[in-house]
Amino acid sequence: AERRNREVQQQLEQGEEERQSMKEKYTSIKEEVEDKRANRDKLSKQLKKVEAKKLEIIEKHRIAREELEAEQREIQKQTKLFQLVIQNFIPVDERERLLKRVQFDDRQNRWTLKELSKETDQMAARPVFTRHNRRPIAVHSQMNSVPEVAYFKGENIILLQLDFPSRTTRDYEGPMVSPVLQAAIETAMRDEEHIELDANSIPVDKRKKKKKAIPNNGGTYDDYASSTSTILPIGHGDSNTSR
Repeated sequence: AERRNREVQQQLEQGEEERQSMKEKYTSIKEEVEDKRANRDKLSKQLKKVEAKKLEIIEKHRIAREELEAEQREIQKQTKLFQLVIQNFIPVDERERLLKRVQFDDRQNRWTLKELSKETDQMAARPVFTRHNRRPIAVHSQMNSVPEVAYFKGENIILLQLDFPSRTTRDYEGPMVSPVLQAAIETAMRDEEHIELDANSIPVDKRKKKKKAIPNNGGTYDDYASSTSTILPIGHGDSNTSR
């Protein structure tokens, strides 16, 4: 409509200029030449404006075309991705059932799904009751039913973590010991190496052995002092085995 109005306005202006040129009467050829030259300059300016406007419109159309092409490429890319997802992750029966429900809405200018009818063959099956659950549960909820997610649980029960009290004790920290004292303690606690001594190399102190008498028989022995055993007197119940 806007384009049509613009064309009608241009035709009216052109007709008005032609009528004015026909009414004008020139007294001389020079005056007519000057008037024609002025009209030529005016028309040349209008032509330049029209050409500049044409170039501007062409540039706008080029930008709009490039945007539409980029949008079309993005839509084609998403369409291919959705087709791959549908072909590889959606069962065939579910895919056919959805394709039967797809329809294009002219008023909304988009694809929509038909409403499910009340016929038994098109109604979705109700969730099957399980023995371990108190009420029916869908397969999706059953797969996602974990203790941490309360949305898929059969009961509205939230598992909360234990609320531990604040700590009243602290870790043991030993007293501060100076580095010199610590080094002395470590040196004292260090295990010493075994020392081996040769008993044969120790000199023996040669002294005179005193002679001691035995109380019972009065006998003496020269080497009695070197013995480490103790001689006890024999009582009445003891017997002398030496003869």
